[in-house]
Amino acid sequence: MFVSATASNPEIARAMQRTASCQPEAAPQDSFAPRTYTEIPQLPYMAMTNIKPQEAATPEGRSEVASELQSHLRAFPSLTAVVGVLPVNGQETRLVVASRDKAVEASPMEGIYEISQRLTSSDFVKTMAARYPSEYHAIKPFDAEGKTNELRLPGNISLETAEMALVEGRSPNRYDQLDGFVDSLPQGKRVAVLLGGPSGAGKTRLIEKLQECAGDRKVKVVEGDMFFWGTDCPGGIPKTKTGEIYWDHERYMDIPRLQNDLSTLLATGKVDLPVYDFNPRPGSGSFIGHRSDETRHVEVGADDIIVVDSVHAVNKSIVDTLETNQLPYRILFLDSPLAEERLIRRIVREYDVRGSLTAETTLNLWDNSTYQGEVEFIRPHLMSMDPARDLTMTLEFPSDVRMSRKEVGERVAAMAKYGLSPGYEAFRVKEDELPELAIREEQRLVDVLATSKDEKALARAQKELDLLRNAPAYRKA
Repeated sequence: MFVSATASNPEIARAMQRTASCQPEAAPQDSFAPRTYTEIPQLPYMAMTNIKPQEAATPEGRSEVASELQSHLRAFPSLTAVVGVLPVNGQETRLVVASRDKAVEASPMEGIYEISQRLTSSDFVKTMAARYPSEYHAIKPFDAEGKTNELRLPGNISLETAEMALVEGRSPNRYDQLDGFVDSLPQGKRVAVLLGGPSGAGKTRLIEKLQECAGDRKVKVVEGDMFFWGTDCPGGIPKTKTGEIYWDHERYMDIPRLQNDLSTLLATGKVDLPVYDFNPRPGSGSFIGHRSDETRHVEVGADDIIVVDSVHAVNKSIVDTLETNQLPYRILFLDSPLAEERLIRRIVREYDVRGSLTAETTLNLWDNSTYQGEVEFIRPHLMSMDPARDLTMTLEFPSDVRMSRKEVGERVAAMAKYGLSPGYEAFRVKEDELPELAIREEQRLVDVLATSKDEKALARAQKELDLLRNAPAYRKA
């Protein structure tokens, strides 16, 4: 269980001792002292303050508190969030968060979204949840006008310990937290893990780690990508505001089929899942993938972990299906510190897995569909997470690449100039080293054609060699 976190973190243990004896601060009923705000040294773009229970006892009082927090936020342009700590009854604490409009579109995320990420990956919060079991803690509006959001946390948490939880959260590559997450899952019966997060965050890798942590308990995966529609999408293929195909729109996924298959799997213990082919159907004249005639048979045991792996895993319709079937579930949201790192991973992966997608095509998809879908449909899922039971993990990848979106586009154009296929090395080296890389790559492809007996490898090597030799800068280095 997450309780073990105190053994490995003395700071949390000391904070819990302080928190256990902390009582709500008394205050006069009719008047309140001027509010004071504290900056978090490690997170200077956040400010915190105490809220007395009496101040939030009425709708009018909550509205006034919300206005005060928003006023402080507006007065300091460098702030992205103001957090009020409101004790409830010794068993629970409410964090009241004022954040800016459209904070989910910021890079990195700001306001309530970042706070939710940090708290759902905080060892302190998980430890308190084990000591003070309570009901669901999803984010909800604090005041009737929706000027602020409220996030409930288990235990009587002070401003000091709330600050500590925010600072310690969102640490990258904390696989030890995955152990605690798996240990906290209901035992002896099936449970679902809704694995969501933006494209390129590392969900496939995390499933492998999840299986390692589960030990003898089996992990069965339901891949959301297999439920995509083709040209038969009901109501027509969704489009972006600029008329592009909106591949990452939630309607492009056959959620009714996924609901039905999940219900069948839970009722019978087995189901035949669809298989999606990302290549166009032969002779269709379309460039859109299609659902294959094949299926994938899946069976689950009495205590298996069912992982729904999809950018839309936390869609309300999927959650409702699990609740209707009375299947316990937990949310595991995966993210990475930089969107540009995920973009590079996506470029390399799409070319490796779906060789028909060039780097330029992936860039276009990212700008017109992928990132917009992330903002509109994926990141808002953080608002439905419970920091006491769910988990956010942030992964960093050893690509050693730090580029802005503009620099990624410029590098892709330079790679095309030399006929280089997208790969991490082509992103890592300096641009003036690309000619030498092209020469090395030509020799590698020649060697593959001379030694390989794999028809697919031979075809790919020949295609890449032709591309390289027909490039504008071939042999002009």
